[in-house]
Amino acid sequence: MLLEKILLAVVESRFTYDKDFFENGGFKSTPAAWSRFKNGEVSINDMKYRKVSNMLSYLFTPLELQVIEKVQFEENSNWLDIDPLKRYKNIKKELLKEWLELSYTAISLQRYSLPNGSQSKNYIMVKKDEYNSITFGCKSTGKIPAGKGNRREWILKNIDLLEI
Repeated sequence: MLLEKILLAVVESRFTYDKDFFENGGFKSTPAAWSRFKNGEVSINDMKYRKVSNMLSYLFTPLELQVIEKVQFEENSNWLDIDPLKRYKNIKKELLKEWLELSYTAISLQRYSLPNGSQSKNYIMVKKDEYNSITFGCKSTGKIPAGKGNRREWILKNIDLLEI
């Protein structure tokens, strides 16, 4: 299932250890239950609605969830000629390129607060307005310069470093 693949890819790119994600209070899971999910033994459809809802709202913006639904629809309709994960990433990058042309687009580095009190790896939040935002993991967030213009320029030059 596409949602499961994207969820696992995001967790992998933004958390050093899986337990930093699955021990979160809003959707706490045991190591064994997480392992069964990660290995495909348990579907996201078999989990409690509230747990899934909390995981999704923790990891994804509302716009990203809409993009996932769009890609899922395209896949179910046999319209996709590329890997669904790649399609999801491409849609987000297309939005990013459009938004970076707008003067009011905000780019910031974010982190998740972890259950042990520490922070996750940095990820990039690109916000067009209060309703539209997308996030990206990045292999080298430590190299992203400060300043609105500098960040825009760096992202456009290094767009291939951006992860789901």
